Amino acid sequence: MSTMSSITVRNGETFAISDLMTTNVDRFRDDVIRLLDGGGRLAALFARPDGPSGFQITAVIAFDAESSLQVLVASTGPEYASITTDCPQAHWFEREIWEPCGIVPVGHPWLKPIRFQSRAATSTDTTASARQPRACGVADFFHMDGEEVHEVAVGPVHAGVIEALSCTRVSARAQVIRGIALELERVANHIGDLGALAGDIGYLPTMSYCGRIRGDVLNMTAMLCGNRFGRGLVRPGGVTYDLTTESIEELVRRGEHAEGTPSKMATRLSHDTIPEGAGARSARALRRSSRNRQRQMHRPVRQVRPSVSHPGHPMDTTNA
Repeated sequence: MSTMSSITVRNGETFAISDLMTTNVDRFRDDVIRLLDGGGRLAALFARPDGPSGFQITAVIAFDAESSLQVLVASTGPEYASITTDCPQAHWFEREIWEPCGIVPVGHPWLKPIRFQSRAATSTDTTASARQPRACGVADFFHMDGEEVHEVAVGPVHAGVIEALSCTRVSARAQVIRGIALELERVANHIGDLGALAGDIGYLPTMSYCGRIRGDVLNMTAMLCGNRFGRGLVRPGGVTYDLTTESIEELVRRGEHAEGTPSKMATRLSHDTIPEGAGARSARALRRSSRNRQRQMHRPVRQVRPSVSHPGHPMDTTNA
């Protein structure tokens, strides 16, 4: 078989690498972009050592409608023109090639680590610092600059920070509704953790039971704002939904019904018969965790973490 610039294979077929002609990286880049523009999908793009200082880059283009793969190979040195600039599909592939091998895709829009690993012994980067493991997570992130840009922490503190910066005062009623939502979220998370502990030891009845109870609490949150996870409830200056007399009565009824359910679940768990052995030891640990979680669930939210409804908080309007 004569050598070709690319080889098309189907499921179960093989070919010899020697049958594939190695092209220069510029032609390789043009061929890859052309095939992708023609309906192909970039299934793989990787590099492997080729001699003492060179590399071969291989691209695998999938044509799903024809159930075929087209394979191309090129030789490259320490850098080449990035394919990502014309084909976003190559974005992560080129980052993964650059990280261990040191091959720079010139013009790549955001070249940063994926696996945070040190350079391979065959890397084009021979500096000592390149051989050191990278600090996981230390990389560039999206950012904005300008006089009107203020960075705040991610999470439910958004509204509180914005209110403090703008000197906005929140009504006592809005503070109470926020506190109710926060308490419901805390209880739902505790119940979910109990179910997860049970699932960790394969104790599926308790895991399923906790999932049902957690659903009851999430449904109470949905009564507040129409979303089980409280999305859209809190806004700077207050809340987007108010409580009617009917919804307050229904929340009280559901709360009273749910109040004794965790205690009943823990009682049943403590009396279940479990065979001795590793499973029994895990179950005993679960029982201890269950009792601890129960105690946590009965602590007021202001003792667990600060919130905007905490008396004495700068935003508190109870005595306003």
